[in-house]
Amino acid sequence: MALDTVLNKLVQKAMKKVESLGEKVTYTSVVTGEYNAATDSHTTDTIILTNVTAIFEKLLQNEIDSEIRNLVDIKILIAALDLPGIVPVVEDSVTSGSKTYKVKKVDSVPGNSLWILYARRG
Repeated sequence: MALDTVLNKLVQKAMKKVESLGEKVTYTSVVTGEYNAATDSHTTDTIILTNVTAIFEKLLQNEIDSEIRNLVDIKILIAALDLPGIVPVVEDSVTSGSKTYKVKKVDSVPGNSLWILYARRG
């Protein structure tokens, strides 16, 4: 078994263990498809995943730099295996109850087993 597979499974297990600290959210990603020359536009597909476990955290002081100071309200952690086939990108959204957060920056841990999303409400 490859190391990244092992890491992915371990992170997903860890997220399940701390599920009481997290929330079930809906993750929405709009994927750009093929280009249509006749209409001069791209097709888009919307992928919606429900019941995804996410942990919301306040930003740490050392994470607040000039790049994200005015863009981001919160950090959201999601196990990569909970977003099958999705690599998060800027402008994806995470909805928890009536609150929707737009992703403004994406980071991950080595092996891409955990997505760290910096987001703004609204």
